[in-house]
Amino acid sequence: MREQDGKILEQLLEAAARTVRETAPRSLPDEASRSVAEAASTTVRSGGGRKGSMAESAELKEIIDKAADRYGVDPSLVRCVIRAESGFHPRSTSPKGAMGLMQLMPATARDLGVKDAYNPEENVHAGTRYLKSLLDRYDGDVSRALAAYNWGMGNVDRRPDRLPEETRRYVSGIMREYQRSSA
Repeated sequence: MREQDGKILEQLLEAAARTVRETAPRSLPDEASRSVAEAASTTVRSGGGRKGSMAESAELKEIIDKAADRYGVDPSLVRCVIRAESGFHPRSTSPKGAMGLMQLMPATARDLGVKDAYNPEENVHAGTRYLKSLLDRYDGDVSRALAAYNWGMGNVDRRPDRLPEETRRYVSGIMREYQRSSA
């Protein structure tokens, strides 16, 4: 795609996201209209489609395998989290400010000593270390660890039976993919 075409596509997607935010029917729950707008704007920020994706990258496979081995996490689980979080786009930024392949929030990245959250190696190592800490905290319960990765461990600790719909979908989607990849 030519650079000019990319800019035009970005402008169109930004306009679409803005339109959804501004004109979503009032009958739609706020969360639903935000989700549509966030999906459109995340596509813009992440480069959309496969452009910029590291999905088939031997470099990323090596980074994931090293991090998974170092922290004792199944590399298939790390891949599933990356797929769900960023679609394998290292420059992805969420509407809430999460960054990179494993979508680290700025405070979490800082706490983990990350200098450049968009650097694939730093991001995957920190994200995998954080995922391992959650797996340890929840005695290996992958579903609870994923819920905490998505919604925050404080929220999961306080309200484990009241996960938001978005978090339930996140966990079930990753678990489904993880079970498929482990079969």
